[in-house]
Amino acid sequence: MSVFLTTDGIIESLNVDGKQLGSKGLMEIIKNIDTTDPSINSIKKQVTRFTSEHFEDDVSLVMISS
Repeated sequence: MSVFLTTDGIIESLNVDGKQLGSKGLMEIIKNIDTTDPSINSIKKQVTRFTSEHFEDDVSLVMISS
């Protein structure tokens, strides 16, 4: 089981069309995490791909696994 803590910079991040990732989008990314790389790096790659590597705000994501 993992717990995720994030700043609003991730859920408020925008794609090139101006669509916000949102908490539902982040949850989809987490649900579909790459099982070959079940780490925060996998989530980071997906969020970065969504935003085309452009963030307007600070972003922080912490994953606590047990």
